[in-house]
Amino acid sequence: MQEHEQSPEIAKERIAHIIDLDIGAYPKAEMILIILGLKPATELDLAPWNDPPEKIEQALKQAGIPFEKTDAKKEGWTQFALAAKSQDVKALAAIDSSKDYLEYGRLMGFPQTAIDAFVNETTLSSEEETGEPTVFAIKFSKEHEQEERAQILKWDKALKEFAPQVYNELKGED
Repeated sequence: MQEHEQSPEIAKERIAHIIDLDIGAYPKAEMILIILGLKPATELDLAPWNDPPEKIEQALKQAGIPFEKTDAKKEGWTQFALAAKSQDVKALAAIDSSKDYLEYGRLMGFPQTAIDAFVNETTLSSEEETGEPTVFAIKFSKEHEQEERAQILKWDKALKEFAPQVYNELKGED
């Protein structure tokens, strides 16, 4: 994916449509990464106490994020598949994330080495991790932690630059 495919001003305009949604900081952060071209896709799970689905749909349209409503796993919740590209929305909506780890990980933008380690059960425990903490949760591989962490730190840096309030909320500094 291309970083910052649009101008920073356009990215900020698109981000402004989702920044004040009542959906939690982490989902907003993932949507921001999609807008910035740093993450291909994500799932959005809305609890009954979040903003209504209609408001979320309007914000997604205004932000230019392709989406599809999918079957929620919890009663009373609403789920969306979101992506930078329409074909990735369709792909995410069609897979079973509890079984197709390779495709799900690719769509989530995780490093291939981390996806392979997850599938092969060779990830680091949180106690084994050696690098600086990130605001985005991922399981790092034992062999490639530093390069995987470097990719995730790019996500952190972009979020801090384009949505510092969301970044600070994830860091617990709100």
